Amino acid sequence: MRYWIRDEDKTPQGFPLKLLFQIIVQQFGSAIYQLWITRSEGYGLNVNEWDGILDDQDRILVDPELFLNLSSGEEEWFFNLDAEITADSLQVRFGLHDSTALYIEASEEFASNVVTSFEQVTLEGG
Repeated sequence: MRYWIRDEDKTPQGFPLKLLFQIIVQQFGSAIYQLWITRSEGYGLNVNEWDGILDDQDRILVDPELFLNLSSGEEEWFFNLDAEITADSLQVRFGLHDSTALYIEASEEFASNVVTSFEQVTLEGG
């Protein structure tokens, strides 16, 4: 199930990616998870370094604390981001699409729990 989130903020990035990431991580609770980046386009040293690495690799494992700092969208920011968090049998995809909207793709229960924290939400195809 994929939801589009069009809430905006006043950062150069324009969208509350950090908040989305924090809420997703909260939903994982105490589960140990891994954060993978599969697309990274935007502005800043780390964002562009990941973009370069992804020219040769399908995905890269990223430190969640580093991502948390980058996702604030102030010193570095994303235009396009595709990320995936995995833990045991749970998989959540999220990101920022073409500087137009955030998204989350997960099971219906997980995704609907996350999007309740946002105001401008639409279900893909809905």
